[in-house]
Amino acid sequence: MSSTGIQMQDIAQQRTNLSAADIEHLQLLLSEWTLIADLSFADLLLWVPTWDGTGFISVGQMRPTTARTHVEDDFFGRFAAVGTYPYIDEAYSRSEEHTSEL
Repeated sequence: MSSTGIQMQDIAQQRTNLSAADIEHLQLLLSEWTLIADLSFADLLLWVPTWDGTGFISVGQMRPTTARTHVEDDFFGRFAAVGTYPYIDEAYSRSEEHTSEL
């Protein structure tokens, strides 16, 4: 397991209500993100809801190696209160992905 996987697991266990199976599933998803980021020429961020429902925590970030990054900041482990990024709130409420520029 990579150090990023361990960090994601630690953050998810401390800040979310995700089960061990949920965390394992996200780690498998994130293991494919290098290819997806490169094929889509896009930065990818994975936000999950916090345990207390006050916001979201970023548990994954991948930059493409085939294109210029559009997300200069490192969002991994960053907390975003509900309302900070309305597109995250909307996507979560609809249970769907959302594309937006930060």
